[in-house]
Amino acid sequence: MKILGITGKIGSGKTTAVDIIKNKYNVRILNLDDIAKMIIKEKKIEFKLVEDSFLSSKDLNFVKSTIHPIVWDKVKKEIKNLNNIYDIDFVIIETALPSEVFFDICDNTICIDSKKNIELLKSNRDYNDKKIKMILEEQKQYEAFYKLCDKFINNDYDKKEFINVILDSINEIYTDKSKNKIKIVSIRSSSEGNCTFISNGNKNILVDCGISIKTLNECLCNYDLTLDDIDAIFITHKHSDHIKSIEAILSKYRIKIFGLKETLLDIYNYLINKNISVDTKLFYPLHIQNNFSNSYSVKIDDNMKVKYCEAYHDVPCIFYKFYIENLTFAILTDCGMFDSNIINFLLDVNYLMLECNYDIEMLTKNTNYPDYLKKRIAGTKGHMSNVDCTRLIYEIANDKLKLVCLSHISKNNNTEEFAYRFVTEYLNELNVENKMLPKIITASRVRETRIY
Repeated sequence: MKILGITGKIGSGKTTAVDIIKNKYNVRILNLDDIAKMIIKEKKIEFKLVEDSFLSSKDLNFVKSTIHPIVWDKVKKEIKNLNNIYDIDFVIIETALPSEVFFDICDNTICIDSKKNIELLKSNRDYNDKKIKMILEEQKQYEAFYKLCDKFINNDYDKKEFINVILDSINEIYTDKSKNKIKIVSIRSSSEGNCTFISNGNKNILVDCGISIKTLNECLCNYDLTLDDIDAIFITHKHSDHIKSIEAILSKYRIKIFGLKETLLDIYNYLINKNISVDTKLFYPLHIQNNFSNSYSVKIDDNMKVKYCEAYHDVPCIFYKFYIENLTFAILTDCGMFDSNIINFLLDVNYLMLECNYDIEMLTKNTNYPDYLKKRIAGTKGHMSNVDCTRLIYEIANDKLKLVCLSHISKNNNTEEFAYRFVTEYLNELNVENKMLPKIITASRVRETRIY
């Protein structure tokens, strides 16, 4: 998701440009005039706001000093909420009055200009010459900001040409966004199935394959890939929600499979018992002799290396940390507890998928779960609760950690919305040291979640 700023003088065609973009891309629009009017109404501010750009100098100063700070706070909160929605292409901020905050927030900025704006103000809005003169005089103070925009688009073309120019410009921004060769995507994550796609543009990796071949191929297709393009699969452990499609994959594709020796042996025996021929040369067993040694690593290519550590689970289980060029990504799920070893292993991570499996109260009150299953889930070799997940995030929070994706969320004892709200609120409560906290998002059980 990119933050796109659209600005320009009144009557230049900003709203028309926004309408063109939203007809092709999945966008959310934050119109600063609309937000300002809503705030004035909600807070019952005694001030008649027709539109920022129509104000006298005195009124405009009031808007800038009193209303705009509230508007930008609202915009930042909206963007933070929208960050949790994976399929938005752009959040568009539309304003005639840009400021330093506008450029700080936006990834790309476009200024729409038109020599016909006076003509348009007269014909479309029925403004008289006096009003137009006042507006243009007041807007002169923003001309320095207009010049800071990344791109200028002239709206003196005919309508068809203007549409083409807008779409060409936005496509250039979108393509640049899509061309990032490093990709980290949670294809699915829950107690029902887990699979993560990682690529550095040269090598394509999966962590686990606990989903159907159909779903896996559909996701890879979005990146112009198939399973034939996958170089390796790193398995965390043998539970079905992590290896569901391993049989189908090994029956048809020659993909390297990495995992603990015990895990690979279990997979091998399972396939042999089903009379499925297995080429053991595809199996690359990983060994842990001493818990949590940072020395265990696998080199994928010159720009990708993998380290791994043991996780606390009721079957042999490991979690992985990927070094991809200058980026470090780790995925830790199916772990009933954490200690100083796990904390130290994660301190250099930039992006993290972290288990946030269950809410303690929801699990306790779930009458469909027998006591033995509740004890297994909540045990030190079970799964990580919302509470422990939050505490671990706080322990490892530093200026390196940019994003945490809450993962492996239970369908029956948690929800994405509840987990997100709990973690963000509890993190703020814990943060008495004023640490730099990471951005929080949630991985979905039913759709892809783009992490990087």
